[in-house]
Amino acid sequence: EVNRYIEVLNKKAGSECFGFCLDTGHCVLTSTNIRYAIKTLGKNLKVLHLHEVSNNLDNHTIPFTLGIVDWDFIMTALKDYGYEGTLNFETVEAWRIFPKELEEDVVKMLGSIAKYFKTKYF
Repeated sequence: EVNRYIEVLNKKAGSECFGFCLDTGHCVLTSTNIRYAIKTLGKNLKVLHLHEVSNNLDNHTIPFTLGIVDWDFIMTALKDYGYEGTLNFETVEAWRIFPKELEEDVVKMLGSIAKYFKTKYF
């Protein structure tokens, strides 16, 4: 259904202006089949919000820090279905967890994780 809405909006706009942003944390918390979602959204999937969750909390922290999200499963699905969009880290809580003096290190860690995902999966 969402694909139909996106296609209608893009047709009205006269170009590809609309797409879907998939929040990986919300998928994990709601037990959504993320592989199916990625496959179904196809070319309309343009952005991902990547972040960790724990139990029933939408933590918005750095991937791998809580160990709940199966990043290999998600990244493999993206690779398998030819994802070419943006990987967006939704990690606002990292700025609350780590001391201000470590901000530069936190940014470097996020950069390292992005490079790891790109090298291993794309």
